[in-house]
Amino acid sequence: MNGDFNVWTSTQGNFATRDGLAKLLGVSESKIEVNSVEMGGGFGAKIQPLAAAIPAIIASQLRRPVKYVLTRSDDLRSSVPSSQGYFEITLGTKRDGTLPGLVLRGAAYRA
Repeated sequence: MNGDFNVWTSTQGNFATRDGLAKLLGVSESKIEVNSVEMGGGFGAKIQPLAAAIPAIIASQLRRPVKYVLTRSDDLRSSVPSSQGYFEITLGTKRDGTLPGLVLRGAAYRA
């Protein structure tokens, strides 16, 4: 990876996704290219760059491409509009880039 991010995601907000990822990763917006794919009706759930943030952080740490696919059930649980929550991710990696361990702790908050 040369420090640029080429993101493929189902979003209704390419610029919001790009701006959010740039801020999250501490890089210039010009370093991030967001490609949206056909997705059908999002009804507001595809505005926030939530799903793009996790693989972007992992890719920036591993310095290699990452593919992140949610099941339909996971997508519904993790997308907006929904209640806010807190999540802490611990990721174990090997030198070859494989991910032998992932621990996710979190809590959802009622509005």
